[in-house]
Amino acid sequence: MCTIHPVATREEVRTVTRLAAEIWTEHYTPIIGSSQVQYMLDTLQSFDGIWKSIEDGTVYWLIKEADVEVGYLSYQEEASAFFLSKFYLKKETRGKGIGRKVFSELEKTAQLIGKPAIHLTVNRHNADSIAVYHKMGFHITGEKAADIGGGYVMDDYLMEKKI
Repeated sequence: MCTIHPVATREEVRTVTRLAAEIWTEHYTPIIGSSQVQYMLDTLQSFDGIWKSIEDGTVYWLIKEADVEVGYLSYQEEASAFFLSKFYLKKETRGKGIGRKVFSELEKTAQLIGKPAIHLTVNRHNADSIAVYHKMGFHITGEKAADIGGGYVMDDYLMEKKI
């Protein structure tokens, strides 16, 4: 059984950083290389980085299956939409409907506060995730390259789903 709850404690943030290290290393190393993965883990997905983003208003959810942490997501509320910043599941839990259930909860949350759309960025070479987002009703609305420091660039598609 899949459950989700907001990340609120330092221990939960530590759990997210452990999940990030495992998931990002497995999933993103073939796409962007190990040095960029490590840079992003050290900066964007570190304890301090996540804690600061929560203090700045980003909402993190911890995803569990049978009381075992299997993933996380984060979003920010924007003027006209939700921005889905992160949505990651452990490899062995992908394809089991967990992502669809969690995404359904995100849609309900967006609707409750009057947001008509969810948008996100996804690496242009992340074919598996792009396919999943298409299946969930997202469509590509543009492209964005962002310098994230350290000599690295995030080369993404912009995607959106109207709800």
